[in-house]
Amino acid sequence: MKSILSALVLLALVVPLTGCSVIGGAIGASIDSSKPDPVVFSRTRSTDSVRIGEETTVSTLDDSTLSGECAGFRQAQAEQYQQTYQKWLDTTSSGKIMPLLWKKMTLAGHSSRPQPNDAGRIRFDCRVVGFDPSKILVATMKGSEGRPLPLALVDTLFVDEQNLLTGPTLRHIVEDELPPLLSMIGLRQGRDTLWVPLDRVRRGYQKSSKNATQVGFLIGLGVDVCVVIVGLAMTHFTWTLWPSK
Repeated sequence: MKSILSALVLLALVVPLTGCSVIGGAIGASIDSSKPDPVVFSRTRSTDSVRIGEETTVSTLDDSTLSGECAGFRQAQAEQYQQTYQKWLDTTSSGKIMPLLWKKMTLAGHSSRPQPNDAGRIRFDCRVVGFDPSKILVATMKGSEGRPLPLALVDTLFVDEQNLLTGPTLRHIVEDELPPLLSMIGLRQGRDTLWVPLDRVRRGYQKSSKNATQVGFLIGLGVDVCVVIVGLAMTHFTWTLWPSK
C-alpha cells in the first residue's frame, strides 16, 4: 500500500512538471514578439527610428566597428561644417546648382498628409543649414537653428532669381553625390561618449534584445523545481507517518 501511494504522489508531480516552464516561456515569447524590429540606418537612410538608450553598433567607411549605448544626435560645429560643405561644392559635378549655406532662398513644399484644395502646400523664405540622411536642414530668416525637413516633402528650392532645384533633382543629387552630413551620433561607452559623424557611417543598427522567452522559461522551471522539492518532502513525510507492516 505504501509503494502504491508513493507512485501516485510521484505521478502527480511528474505530470505537471513542465507546466510552469511552458507558461513562462509562452509569456516571454509574447513579450519578445511585441518588441520593435531591429533598426538599420546609414548615411542615406533615415535615423528617425533610432532609439536613444539602445545598444547601437556602427560600421564605418574605414571598416571599423564601434558600439555603445545611443546617446542621441548633435550637430557639428557650423564653421567646420561650412568648410567641409564648400569643399564638396568645389569638387562635385552639381556644385554650381546646389544651395550655398546660410544664404536666403525660398522653399516650396507640401505637408506629409494630403489635404484638399492644396491646403497642405507650404512656401517660405529660409536658409539652408545643411543635410542629414534623407533630410535638408533649414533655418528661418530670424532663426539660428536648423530644423530637419524630409527631402520627400520638398517640391522646389528657389536658390536665387535665376536658379531653382526641383524636389526630385535635389533628392537625386543628395542620394548620388552625397553632400556632407551635419549630424553626429553619440555612442556612450562607460563614462565617455564617442561622437561619430554620420558621414563616416557605412551602416548602423540596433538589435533589440529578445530574451524574455528564455527568462520566462527559467522562472517557470524554477517554480516547477520548487513544486517537485515540496512534493518529494511531502512524500517522505507520508512514508514516515504511514504504518509499516
